[in-house]
Amino acid sequence: MQTYNEEMRSEPTVRDKRKKGLAEESGSPVLNQGSQRKKQKVSPTSVPKKLKFEVPTAKFDKIFSIDKLGDPDHAREMKSFYDENGIVCIHLGDKINTRQAVREFVTSIFRQMPYRKEFLLNFKLKNKKEIHIDNDEDIDDIVNVLLDSRITSENLRRLKNALPPHATFGAPCTPPSFHLDIENKIRQDEQLYRAITLLLDNERINCDFNRAIFRVPTVTQGEVFLHFDLDPRAIRSDIDSLIQGKVCITACKFICVPGSNTDEFLKGFNEVYAPLYPGRKHGVAKFAIEPGPVKDPWDLFGKQKAFEIPAGSIVLWSPKILHGHPSFGRETPISIGFYLGFGPEVSKEQREALVKSYKEGSIPEFWPSGDRVHFFPKKFTNFPFMLQKTVVDKLTPKAHEALVTTRTTKLGKEVVDMRPWKWKDGNFTPFQFTPLGLYITGQKEWPK
Repeated sequence: MQTYNEEMRSEPTVRDKRKKGLAEESGSPVLNQGSQRKKQKVSPTSVPKKLKFEVPTAKFDKIFSIDKLGDPDHAREMKSFYDENGIVCIHLGDKINTRQAVREFVTSIFRQMPYRKEFLLNFKLKNKKEIHIDNDEDIDDIVNVLLDSRITSENLRRLKNALPPHATFGAPCTPPSFHLDIENKIRQDEQLYRAITLLLDNERINCDFNRAIFRVPTVTQGEVFLHFDLDPRAIRSDIDSLIQGKVCITACKFICVPGSNTDEFLKGFNEVYAPLYPGRKHGVAKFAIEPGPVKDPWDLFGKQKAFEIPAGSIVLWSPKILHGHPSFGRETPISIGFYLGFGPEVSKEQREALVKSYKEGSIPEFWPSGDRVHFFPKKFTNFPFMLQKTVVDKLTPKAHEALVTTRTTKLGKEVVDMRPWKWKDGNFTPFQFTPLGLYITGQKEWPK
């Protein structure tokens, strides 16, 4: 896999090729016709949210095997690959049974929704049979629908009605989303732990406490938010002690600019790009860039790739890498998995919060980044009608009485609000971690 730094030294940019009339021959991604000039008029201090861009699909030069990392040569190659590209894919062998894992999503996440029956998960099969999540005998058929390469329009409509909050982003913040058995089994997996210690050169690490991914196909294709999670102008000295990742239960994709994590790249980026974005507050997360020769002189939009991640794999990436959230259109299968990152051992205060969450089945108060966890999308605070339409109006009378409340805005207007819901009927059983798992998940302090 050729990194950005190699391309920068050896190849002309897409913009250079376009000048010579070679862009179409090269197959390089270009902006949608007629949109480039319009997008360049964006205010220099604004942060783009959604940009349409054709991102080429790519395959990893090598996918590493969790079962082969005991081989020193395989392990060293994995480490070198990650350091050079800022991303690596590891297949987890037989650790994930796809059907069993998706079944748990259905019975644990979707069955815990406090929605009225018509808004609970239900589908129509090709033979016209109606299936519903309330019926145990329908669960296998529901799993089949979710694993279809293309869900029908009718079933996609029904699925969207049954989604938990954060449906658009595809990562719900309901309690079961953090406490699936498949999540905990992988979190405490000894082979994966050993692989991460190689990448981070540290044995005293903890996995983060993060959530499930359930991303449905979107109507719009090609929307990309190309960004750094952290401000590249203010990279902390300890950033290489962290690694981000997601486990893909079904096949998925990850968009990034390989090699954009290196010190060489970041030094040059800051010299060239920082003056182009003078309105950006220093140190704020989600540093996004804009396309076009004025705002993107290195044509990084042209160098991004959508890497294919096979089902049953984990993709890991550096917090320093330039990456995007993909929108691949209506034909995309449902993406199912969960986030899983690692970093240095947590503090005593954080450990106490983790022990409480794992024991009680609660959601965290803060993300590893320090940002507060929002049970429903933060934008609903400014648009309460969206909360009303997408969640409140679907609740059962009992849930409505228990959860729905009001708040007063700064303008003195009373609007709808809602408390986070907990486990239905108190139906939570703590996961039984192994002794090693208690250390990896941060519930116990590593021995000195």
